[in-house]
Amino acid sequence: MASQGPLLAGAGSSSGGDFFSWNAPSNITADDDTVSSSTVIDSRRTKLLTSSSHGFSIPSSATITGVIVEIEKRDTGAAAIDWHVNLVIGGTVVGTDKAAGGTWPTSLTVSTYGGSTDLWGVTPTVAEINASNFGVALQAWNADLGPGGSPHVDFIRITVHYSLPTVAKVYIID
Repeated sequence: MASQGPLLAGAGSSSGGDFFSWNAPSNITADDDTVSSSTVIDSRRTKLLTSSSHGFSIPSSATITGVIVEIEKRDTGAAAIDWHVNLVIGGTVVGTDKAAGGTWPTSLTVSTYGGSTDLWGVTPTVAEINASNFGVALQAWNADLGPGGSPHVDFIRITVHYSLPTVAKVYIID
């Protein structure tokens, strides 16, 4: 089995409904402690923080076998939890939601989702993984009814595992 990554997002965006926006979503493109953040009050949610343009170049003959997502995050208000963590394929949120229970840590910590044999309930093609609109969507929820949480994300990075077809060797003996 082969893999490519972890590759950081090349772009980040904040979108989705009447929820709390993420400030500076482009800050999720580097492991530099410069974060994208939101302020969430009264048991409400953030908009989706979406990564894209990870820059995969997996061989076209490969079969995708698993996806690992790493998100470095913290909450200075100690009330944020994952609401949604999903893959984005073709610009659309898809697959099994990998949101983890429990509040976010108060210092930047990497959380890992998926695995080398976890396809997140979808069967992504190589072309979909290599496309610029492949990524991850994260939504946080404030578990506190009070002033709320302040979720921060430093980076989103992805590792994709894949297999290559077996090549049969033919020997000609004279």
